[in-house]
Amino acid sequence: MFFNYIKSAFIRKNIGLYIFSFALLFGQNNSNYSLNFDGVDDYVEVPANSAFENIINEITIQAWIKLPSFPNSYGAIVAKRDFVGNPNGERHHFEFAVSSGGGLYFGTSNNQNNDLYTAQSLTEDGLLSQETWHHVSATFNNGIIKIYVDGENVFIQDHGYKEMYPNNHWVNFGRTHRSGGTSFFNEFNGIINEILIWDKELDQNQIQSSMSSTISGQ
Repeated sequence: MFFNYIKSAFIRKNIGLYIFSFALLFGQNNSNYSLNFDGVDDYVEVPANSAFENIINEITIQAWIKLPSFPNSYGAIVAKRDFVGNPNGERHHFEFAVSSGGGLYFGTSNNQNNDLYTAQSLTEDGLLSQETWHHVSATFNNGIIKIYVDGENVFIQDHGYKEMYPNNHWVNFGRTHRSGGTSFFNEFNGIINEILIWDKELDQNQIQSSMSSTISGQ
């Protein structure tokens, strides 16, 4: 099922912060703005926005998540991916996802030029617990990927100099949706709240600070 009702989508261009606070709930109290995805066909889609096309060298993605179980493969927290046909049609601007073993994945790819545009990282299993709220973050800075869980840096990988390749595509939460190839996959089963997307790398202190702060986007 496709849900595109979003309570707030603010753009603060001076600091490059994109905030998504959800207001459509599935069996949740209307006093909070989390979304409960069923892991089957629930997702949120934000239309393509030129502001995202400037995200090339740095990004930070943050979210609160709670999982009743881990996915069979991956569960997309947020994804901006497309596919335009073989043999080199992957247009994977960015994706942040939960793995089947309770780890986290961040990736970007354009296989027309893997040397410049492809950097994909998967953490070890067991970083997340079921039925527990976790704050998760991923950062990318010219090929260096860092993953944080509950404000602690749990993973770092240097892929050498890399860039992200904007794809003028919509942004999805709770599922990956592409216009070509396999259209739908990586369904997320669980609750997602307060997704923040920055066009810069936040350091650990900034990530810890934002965990306990309310950002209005105004």
